[in-house]
Amino acid sequence: MSKYVPPSRRAGYRPPSATDLPRSSILPRGHARSRRGGGSDSAIQELSMHFTHPRESTLTFFSHPDPRWSSAQVPLPWDPHRAAEAMPLPPSPPPPAPPHPLRHILSYIMLFTNAHPSWETKNELWIHTNAEILRADWGEGDKQGQGDRKNFGRPVPVFHANEMRGQHGFSGWWILDSLDVIPPHSDELRDMLQAKEDAKSYNRDGRFAGAWHGSLSETWIKLHLSPAPSSAPFCPELKHPMQLKGGGEGGEVARYLLEIGGLTEELMVLESMSKEGEEEIEVIEWTDL
Repeated sequence: MSKYVPPSRRAGYRPPSATDLPRSSILPRGHARSRRGGGSDSAIQELSMHFTHPRESTLTFFSHPDPRWSSAQVPLPWDPHRAAEAMPLPPSPPPPAPPHPLRHILSYIMLFTNAHPSWETKNELWIHTNAEILRADWGEGDKQGQGDRKNFGRPVPVFHANEMRGQHGFSGWWILDSLDVIPPHSDELRDMLQAKEDAKSYNRDGRFAGAWHGSLSETWIKLHLSPAPSSAPFCPELKHPMQLKGGGEGGEVARYLLEIGGLTEELMVLESMSKEGEEEIEVIEWTDL
């Protein structure tokens, strides 16, 4: 029997270089990866920054800006003589943002390719992430359809993602008309998930058993939408949301979402938050003098 020789001692052995190593799954700050294509998804980043509500899933609700956006580490200039121990440690991640006072208000909708098989034919979205917010807003149990309905009957912007190009397109203003609750482990839910699998909603190779079990164990909703008319009751003409000024707690686009929906109380909350932010900045400026 021949003696085992480690690969590093065999003839012709070449030490691995950096190009031989697998690509890191850690992306630079502010660099999002598409959940389908594997490349950067600037569409998600652009929408998140414009609305200042980081995208969560298909539905994104009002939330504070991601604290990591303002805590990016400035890279040091290249120095070939700098020792590894002289490199500064990366900063600790900032604490998560507190809950937004308007967390119950829908900001925008992002559709990914094949994710919603009934969208093109029935204007239907199948949702489980954050579905509890809309269920409470719609009304549950004996009060279905009798809730506050802050997100129903008002225009909401819908976007679609082009994963191959890392871009997004505006699909227009849509109105949430109603929802149906789909119980866990129901036949209807199984049919819905099978339709998503057939449409390659998740990936080409399907899903693991654990992922299927998790989806079947959740309460889903079928969300029914219709195109919004060219003008809203509180707005003579609906504008393109990306042409409005974004950014900040009281950015123009955030205020516009509430104005065209007739959400007067929520608009007052947003404006008070904007004033508090301005006062904070003024105090900081005076302190620095």
